[in-house]
Amino acid sequence: MIQQSAPPFVGPLAAALVWAATSTVQAQPAPFPSGTIRFVAPFSASTPPDIISRIVAKELTEGEGWRVIVENRPGGVTTIAATDVLSQPADGHSLYAMSVPSVAAPSLVPNISFNLDKDFEPVIKATVSYNVLVVNPSVPARTVAELVALLKSQPDKLTFSSGGFGTPAHLIGEQFNRGGRSDPPDRCRAWRVLRYGEGADLLVHEVAMARPELLVEGYIQRIVNHHTSPQEAGRVFAQTRPKLAAFTHLVMLASENVTAPTVDELIAATRETYAGPLVVGEDLMSFEIGETVIVGHT
Repeated sequence: MIQQSAPPFVGPLAAALVWAATSTVQAQPAPFPSGTIRFVAPFSASTPPDIISRIVAKELTEGEGWRVIVENRPGGVTTIAATDVLSQPADGHSLYAMSVPSVAAPSLVPNISFNLDKDFEPVIKATVSYNVLVVNPSVPARTVAELVALLKSQPDKLTFSSGGFGTPAHLIGEQFNRGGRSDPPDRCRAWRVLRYGEGADLLVHEVAMARPELLVEGYIQRIVNHHTSPQEAGRVFAQTRPKLAAFTHLVMLASENVTAPTVDELIAATRETYAGPLVVGEDLMSFEIGETVIVGHT
């Protein structure tokens, strides 16, 4: 008996076929295949993973004489299909049509019961796809930089379309929605904050704000991009519904000619997305947590 090991199989915007891993290989394996081969597609019919699976299935049927069928198991950001394949014998007769959402799922869906690197074996990288960014002709943006600037000037005003949760278009669209920045997982709408912060007595969040006329400075824009806007923090508060939301680590930017936003302006910007209890932290502020949260000053 020989222990199997497989390297991680992750390709940017790639679609792959993988099967459930097995811990051993028989010295005299049985002829393959011994029955029907299933390609389990994690999306509905006519989507890219479905189409690619059917093309490969057709080639194997015609070229090898095997019986290959495609079954659609959409939902759960591809986890339903993956779980289906893992529930079958690890003999290569059930394959999972893996794509970008499969890789994104562990970051988007809590408590996934499997590990792509450990529980699946790679078979073939079937395709590589690309994304093209387009806007409606009425949108006053002709470059990516102009589009980012427009999104920052009109937060929560524009929309984007995608093929589903966790797809490349969805992830790229969310990146634009956040002003083109990439946030560390402990900040700004991470799913762990949204999940474990729900119904908290006190939820404390950092925030950054600058006046629009200051955002034309590149270094100011980079600072703002590294932090959470009042509107984004407000969405976190609105989704978690704490007894009291509080701002700390205030990054209120100013220059020689442009004053910093005021606390009242910070609260007003947050109120665009959150209407619940809110305070802005100050030095020596204290919180007494009970049936309610009492704010004090030392």
